[in-house]
Formats: sequence, C-alpha cells, structure tokens
Amino acid sequence: MEAGETIKFRWSPHLWVVVSDPKQNPDEILLVNYSSRKPGVPFDSACMVNVGDHAYLRTPSFVYYRFARVASNAALEAQIASGEADASAWPPVSASLLDRMRKGAGVEIHRQEAISSALKDQD
Repeated sequence: MEAGETIKFRWSPHLWVVVSDPKQNPDEILLVNYSSRKPGVPFDSACMVNVGDHAYLRTPSFVYYRFARVASNAALEAQIASGEADASAWPPVSASLLDRMRKGAGVEIHRQEAISSALKDQD
C-alpha cells in the first residue's frame, strides 16, 4: 500500500483513501472515506471535496473523519487478496488532495481534543 491509494471494500458503499504512510508505520494505516454532502444534513467541513478533485466523486462531498479506520498493511493486503477489497478500481488521489486530507485530519483531531478537554472531569 501507498499513501494516497484508494480502496473499495465490499462492505462499504464508500471509497476509502490511505491517508497515512504505510512505509512509516505498516501496522497502523489510517483510512478515511468520502461521503456526499446532502442539503440540510450536517457534515464535517474539515476537508470538503468536489467533482474534479478525484475521478470517483460525482457530487460535492466531504472526508468523513468520524468513521476513520486504522488497519495494518497485512490486513489490507489479505482483504485485497481475498476479493473483499479492491485497490485497483480507482486511481490514487493527487498529492495536493492527499495533503488537504491530511490537514483536515489534523483539524478533526484538534476538534476531538477540544471536545474531550471541555468534558474532562465533568460528571
């Protein structure tokens, strides 16, 4: 696996993106997915994406950090080998989109830390 590669899992209607660098830590690979923005439905604005940002995108979407997953390279490769996942269906994201996705993940981490801090020591 490489950072920026995309994976389509049989269990998910979404396209997943490898955000972290598997070469730096093959045991903890961060995966996030795209989800469509829908009128009147709240969404995570940390990294919004549009048609043209990636071939998969057909509607304005966002990176859904709330449902991020962590998996090992071995587990991902096993899912690909078994047919439960396909890493060749869609091209990798561009370097600029990967950078935006990584920055968005940082925003989301800070949000979660702020939420945790605000509730710390409360009943």
